[in-house]
Amino acid sequence: MTTRFAIYQPRLPDELLSSWLVRLALARGCDPLVLTSHLWPHRRVWTTDLDRGTIGSPGSSSGLSNDDFAALTLATIAPKVASVTTAGTPVWPWILAAGCRNRIRYGGLQFCPACLASDTRPYYRRRWRLAWHTGCPAHDRALIDHCPACGTVLEPHRLTLKDAHIALCAHCKADLRDQPHGPWSSHAARFQKIADHAVERGTANYGDIAIPATEWFRLARVIVRMLRAAGRPGHQSIARLFAGLGLDVSTIRSPATGLPLELLPTSDRSALLAFASQILALRPGALADAAVSTGLTRSALMAVGGDLPQCLNQLVSVLPLGESLRQRKLPRKRHRPRPRAAVEQMVARLQRKLRS
Repeated sequence: MTTRFAIYQPRLPDELLSSWLVRLALARGCDPLVLTSHLWPHRRVWTTDLDRGTIGSPGSSSGLSNDDFAALTLATIAPKVASVTTAGTPVWPWILAAGCRNRIRYGGLQFCPACLASDTRPYYRRRWRLAWHTGCPAHDRALIDHCPACGTVLEPHRLTLKDAHIALCAHCKADLRDQPHGPWSSHAARFQKIADHAVERGTANYGDIAIPATEWFRLARVIVRMLRAAGRPGHQSIARLFAGLGLDVSTIRSPATGLPLELLPTSDRSALLAFASQILALRPGALADAAVSTGLTRSALMAVGGDLPQCLNQLVSVLPLGESLRQRKLPRKRHRPRPRAAVEQMVARLQRKLRS
């Protein structure tokens, strides 16, 4: 490749754009901020999610072709799981959101210490930005979305020229390759494997029917929403549905922050996707039978699940319509203290910001 750089870093397999830029900057003996100021003049690129690829290629001075640049970004994966992936969309479905505030991040990146330790040159993978990835199949261990030493989120773009390599915490300088990581749920691993195959092939099986990958991911999102509703008070019909399927609903806990799936920590996503894997493994008729036997209504399902995919038409067709929220006469609101659940959610979100 033609480049004006004295030192060029080749693109590693499945590497993220931000990872490649940080490695290139450290190899040249400069901060990542200095490097990107040269590649994108007059642009504050680290205030955005660079890995989306929506900011545009840095041009020929970086030594990257357009194909190489696209292979470093998430733009080639996002359309395979959802149709809404424009630059103005705050959260891309099934892509971990970085939560950018200037150069500060609130999340969006995971890592496997064993993978970083086995790398000749440590780097971050694109698959570690995917929301359904919660573990490492090569080492059968859970991924980590923060520095175990200091508890802060991962911000490799805030490393400086004094740092030896990218596998360091930008805050406490702990070596991420030496950090322990816990076990990985087998059900979450199964969900991850099926989702990866769906992205690779473009289709996935729901029962005996092959459906497009985007449709399968919509189905998985509906099930995750139902699981989250079952963990909250006021959704007894959804909880009874899962109990009828043989799931221990007492262990289902809706994330305290109430944030979208793409903003949840790895542990919360792993727990939800583990339950979702068990439900997706059932035949579609079993879900419909359990819904009818437990008295679930169509209005309750649509209120929780949102826009339902076509593969759930069989389920919707057998449910009674029920009473919608608009038809129900709600009591007039008065000035009262916030509910306990609402206050706990606000505190959880504040603690998340403080940890970053």
